[in-house]
Amino acid sequence: MSGRDGSTRIALVRHGETEWNRRRLLQGATDIPLNDTGRSQARQTGAVLAAESWTALVSSPLVRARETAEIIGAALGLAPCRTDPDLIERSYGAAEGLTREHAHREWPHGPAPGTEEISAAVLRGRRALRTLVEDLPGASIVAVTHGALVRGLLESLLGEPVPPHPQRRDLRGAPHGRRLDRRERGDRPAHPACRRLTMSLIQTAHVG
Repeated sequence: MSGRDGSTRIALVRHGETEWNRRRLLQGATDIPLNDTGRSQARQTGAVLAAESWTALVSSPLVRARETAEIIGAALGLAPCRTDPDLIERSYGAAEGLTREHAHREWPHGPAPGTEEISAAVLRGRRALRTLVEDLPGASIVAVTHGALVRGLLESLLGEPVPPHPQRRDLRGAPHGRRLDRRERGDRPAHPACRRLTMSLIQTAHVG
């Protein structure tokens, strides 16, 4: 099922819980697997998605996203899953493995060394979306990625703040999601691929 107007439809799905999520540690680009709760969340998310028709599955190559995608793919009959490095989580550099509070104590005046600028993460996330639209026009795609990247993408595309842990919603309150044909900045038109894209958000239940 594509968007109602034939546009490519993408559901952004955040990966399930890991032990670092449970302990509220910054993960970033560190490759941490799902825990049992995260696998259960992925199964539940697959059941939710199975109520609709999907034609493709893509994920970040990090294991917590790939495993979430594999579990969802089993529920949807979609395999194998393709990966895109542009969907990797924002890197937190030297702060990875620390709580946010600990990181703030270590580096009170700015981000930890090696932290990726959110603007850079968003640019590659948008590139991943454009690639999907161009490679799979008219498809309905499940894209499994990461919390900070999802939030940055949504704020970039919507032009409005997004809560740290948004729950399932589409991007304007309509069942088919938001058509991304807004201008990016000033008089600069959005990339043509974005005019053929509708999106929704499905977040697995964990926080952190």
